[in-house]
Amino acid sequence: MNITAIHSEHARLRPDQAAIEDGARIVTYGELEAVTNAFAANLQAAGIAPGDRVAVMLPDTADHLITLCALARLGAVIYSLVPGATEPGIANSLKSMSVKAVVADQDHPALAAIGRLSVADLSGPPALPFVPPDMVGDDPVMLVQTSATTGAPKFFTRSHGQSAEWSRSYAACQELTPTDRCISLVGMSFHAGLSMNFTMLHAGGTVVVPRYRNLDEFVAQVRDARITYLKLTPA
Repeated sequence: MNITAIHSEHARLRPDQAAIEDGARIVTYGELEAVTNAFAANLQAAGIAPGDRVAVMLPDTADHLITLCALARLGAVIYSLVPGATEPGIANSLKSMSVKAVVADQDHPALAAIGRLSVADLSGPPALPFVPPDMVGDDPVMLVQTSATTGAPKFFTRSHGQSAEWSRSYAACQELTPTDRCISLVGMSFHAGLSMNFTMLHAGGTVVVPRYRNLDEFVAQVRDARITYLKLTPA
């Protein structure tokens, strides 16, 4: 009933398989299971409950993806904000909705009225173990914002069941397997990037965090990291 349940299955079957590679940092599926539960426990201790909307405004890193996994496992609703967005842009994104907290590593004037949690807050040893909530497949996992054709923000939610089925179908269509290694050039703050990374974890493959500043470095990372799958555009 939870989109991250398959991560636990991968941790049982292939604990030493790389789930995330972020430069020199490698997070195996066994480690991802442990750190996801630790992050989720710290979110629970901070008062985040199933159904709470939590904004995430982080750069693309392993910790960003772990935070997304932890929020999903807890049953919170992910709402992504682009770290480089302007103050008016962030304020406009939040104007028509409310969030319980924001996970961000830097203060931002547009977030002053919202409780802020940092990655350091979530990555510390939890005081209490994580207590998994009771969930059903219809429970929401992410809140997606789109301007569509009007220019005005619109919102829709995707449930755990819908997201898991999308990941399953996409992975089957693209024939993704645990041997695949993916770079998504669509950032984790965007729906397409988040969904692609969840799909790779669904397939048991490896999410490789982009680390390049120009075309030559991009080509080198694709070669050196043995990338087999590229997510280049949202569509």
